[in-house]
Amino acid sequence: MGAEALKAPVEGVEGSLSTATFRPVFDDFYLTNPIARASKTMAECSALASALDTPVAAE
Repeated sequence: MGAEALKAPVEGVEGSLSTATFRPVFDDFYLTNPIARASKTMAECSALASALDTPVAAE
């Protein structure tokens, strides 16, 4: 199918698009599962990642 599947219209979907901006589904990737939340190392990674506040390419 490949690229042809992307060109086909989506059937059964009605309505208008929202003007809301895209945002992450979760606030902290490093703490999305119980094992990571229980890990001291992952807690440190989470703290370091939140301190960076580096914009991603799409921003």
